[in-house]
Amino acid sequence: SDGSQDLSFGVNGVFDFTAVSQLQFVNSGDIVVHPDGSSTIFAVNSGGPHGAVVARLRSNGRLDSSFGTSPGFRVETFGIYTLEDIVDVKQTPGGKFVAAIQANEGSAFNSRFIVARFNADGSLDSSFNGIGYQVVDFGLGIDATPRSLALQPDGKVVAVGFTDPLGNEDLAIVRLNVNGTPDPTFNGDGVDTIDFIGNNEAALDVVIQTDGKIVVGGSANPMALSFDDLILVRYNPDGMFDTSFNGSGVQVITGASFDEFRIMKLQADGKLVAIAGTTNS
Repeated sequence: SDGSQDLSFGVNGVFDFTAVSQLQFVNSGDIVVHPDGSSTIFAVNSGGPHGAVVARLRSNGRLDSSFGTSPGFRVETFGIYTLEDIVDVKQTPGGKFVAAIQANEGSAFNSRFIVARFNADGSLDSSFNGIGYQVVDFGLGIDATPRSLALQPDGKVVAVGFTDPLGNEDLAIVRLNVNGTPDPTFNGDGVDTIDFIGNNEAALDVVIQTDGKIVVGGSANPMALSFDDLILVRYNPDGMFDTSFNGSGVQVITGASFDEFRIMKLQADGKLVAIAGTTNS
């Protein structure tokens, strides 16, 4: 609690995946910490077998040998999709895990936007789209990359990121039903993209308000300038822009020293706190 390294955790305060012979090439993931001090780690195994590593650590930083198909972990594969990054993981009230995953399709290296659900034991949940994951289609097989997700109280999943149809990024959002299928009550087909006349927009985080409205934060470049602006978008639960938010549902903040909202949290009074960063040198 004083900020010093806890040397009782793992080996000298560190758990190292490469100490496990089957996990020599593990990177890019997220972690869920449990009330008992244990944690579930999701990461990409770029060695063999390639896929999502799901590992359980005890509170002392050692693998929990009672978890997984190997002592303390398991590896789940995704067919023709090569995982690049597990960008966000949330735990459901029932103990399952939902993950936003960036992947490439086959040898074409087309970026794919995947939402997966894992059972509490780390296996893919086949009740979610039949195979445990959904490859989100934003139209015409265009490249798409997820960046964040949020869980609604009713179990539906909202995930955001960006598409890249013609070399210019568009802000992208999808809502999936509990069974993993796109939710047609959101914008008619479950997805939406925002494009300011061919310039770059990207969603980096999303939060769900208590009234069901969805707030998306990220970056935009509506004027095709050499730097981006901050963007906030608020959707009604039906996927339409909330025009009570800045008159249009979209707020672009120009002239700031930062060009993207990266992390957002809701206060108890409904106000939004956001951390902004910059990609400009």
